[in-house]
Amino acid sequence: DVYKRQRVTRPAMCDNTARGRGSGMLPFRLGINTDQHLPWAEMLARWQLLEALGVDNVWVADHLLPWWTDDFHRTSQQVPWDDGVTGDDGPFLEGWTLVSALMARTTRIRGGVLVTDNLFRHPAIVAKMAATVDQISGGRFELGIGAG
Repeated sequence: DVYKRQRVTRPAMCDNTARGRGSGMLPFRLGINTDQHLPWAEMLARWQLLEALGVDNVWVADHLLPWWTDDFHRTSQQVPWDDGVTGDDGPFLEGWTLVSALMARTTRIRGGVLVTDNLFRHPAIVAKMAATVDQISGGRFELGIGAG
């Protein structure tokens, strides 16, 4: 019967009992969103350090301009994640170009652009960009799309 409920099983690669870890629970994964206001060499060093530390997913943003400016700092309270660097002090690298280069220079971590704004680019262009970055990364690229 086509409508008969079938038992869904997890693939062995996701099942810790198959790897001798006991509980059958999925492993804990750690991901981080990195700011792209650093020069290229520092950004690359940061991603390579995160990979060496065992971080599973690393992301950049799809902003055309930094969301923080000197005006933001003058008119708001200090925020806990503020490192004193504003978009006016250095580069703010474009997310898709940056993630492509970073994925080419790392070997294990997964990542992508968090989150691609669906109003910035035609969907066919985004699909082609994603396929290209996925090829460059050896299949480690993850696509996230949202409405700005």
